[in-house]
Amino acid sequence: MKRLECHSSEADCFRISLTTSNCAKQIPLGSNDYLLQRAIFERLLSAGVDYDLYAIGFQELLPIWDASCPLQTKSCLRRLVPVILQRLNSGVEDTPEVPVDRNVQHSEADSLLGSLERQAIGDTEQSTQNAWPSRQVPVSYRFVACNAIGAVGLMLFAKEDLKVEVLRTCNVRTGALGSSLKGSTAIQVQLSNSRCSQKFTFITSHFAAKEGPDKLAQRIKDYHTTMRTFDKHLDSFQDGHVFFFGDLNFRISPRQPTDLQYSDQPVIDHLLATYDELNRERTAGTVFEGFEEAKINFPPSYKYIFLQDNLNYDYTRQPSWCDRILYKNDPKRVRVHRYASIDRRSILNYTDHEPVTLDVSVSCHTQFVPMAMQNISPQSTMEMYVGDVTDILLMLFSRVYYAPTIFDLVVLTIFLCLVLLALFRLTV
Repeated sequence: MKRLECHSSEADCFRISLTTSNCAKQIPLGSNDYLLQRAIFERLLSAGVDYDLYAIGFQELLPIWDASCPLQTKSCLRRLVPVILQRLNSGVEDTPEVPVDRNVQHSEADSLLGSLERQAIGDTEQSTQNAWPSRQVPVSYRFVACNAIGAVGLMLFAKEDLKVEVLRTCNVRTGALGSSLKGSTAIQVQLSNSRCSQKFTFITSHFAAKEGPDKLAQRIKDYHTTMRTFDKHLDSFQDGHVFFFGDLNFRISPRQPTDLQYSDQPVIDHLLATYDELNRERTAGTVFEGFEEAKINFPPSYKYIFLQDNLNYDYTRQPSWCDRILYKNDPKRVRVHRYASIDRRSILNYTDHEPVTLDVSVSCHTQFVPMAMQNISPQSTMEMYVGDVTDILLMLFSRVYYAPTIFDLVVLTIFLCLVLLALFRLTV
């Protein structure tokens, strides 16, 4: 395996791979889809470099009705562990050929992949073992941890010879009424090798969507609510490395002509310097103060047309760099090897996003500077309770709408009565 050095000696550096992917609720999660899942992760993850740790963030991993149910997203992440380990421990291999029907329409794909996702939720461990081929692979990487909130998930994998201590996990919901329709999930670890030890915090997020000043303001609020909450619940996360990545949903504003050549570097540079909301707000000091982002040399990662191999944008949305990876650190102690989008054609065209990946070497010996925090309170206990109630209502309403049963109707009715009773008691 190839290993590039950072600014310090090799033993004083950690080589990290980060990937963020918005799955548009369409990634196949069925227990009989091993080959398809393997082909997806062959594309998403590089296995020919001697990384110390992989961090993989997902957004919209599941439909709303599944993601609103606690532990469902974590369960799906754990089902992907053998597939990902097969990829990481196999070195560079050819992607297996998987037949893809180009005549399938988006609505049909919704139904097909939605059924696969619901099937994955109900599959037993025994059926999963029967569906997957033998997983006797060379041991090199191991699964470290996963965490999730709503349809946002985060997974960490590390080399076998790297000491990894999971220090904390934390979640924050920033969706409507405190729900998990949007949110962030974090894992904090201590990485140690023979010469150094360093704390790392990985945060993957899905911020408020859509265009317009009010939506931008909500994204800024999402960021500060997330940082304040993690600052409260994670153990001194500012005195270590922090990677913040995901579908942050910052847009190009105002809208640009549809005939722009978005793959041309001069166009990319101009749009990012002049019209990118995230860069504007960072310059103004309203978000991500103290964070760095590598130079972007790839076209906007959103919004592509579903199930098309040609890289055509869906111009109902302004093409934008929604999917980003930022890091808090002294730039002199970080070496970026690659910051790129991952070609979504063929096996990844189930989503309207292009995944984004960052390959970086990080020095252990870094002087950390505390990040600025705006005066926005972390989520209160009451807000968390409201979010819990909202998630339960979302789950029940979704089940009643998509697959109603008498039992679901009875449970929903009882739950609504209890909510109304609680509201009545609070107001009298």
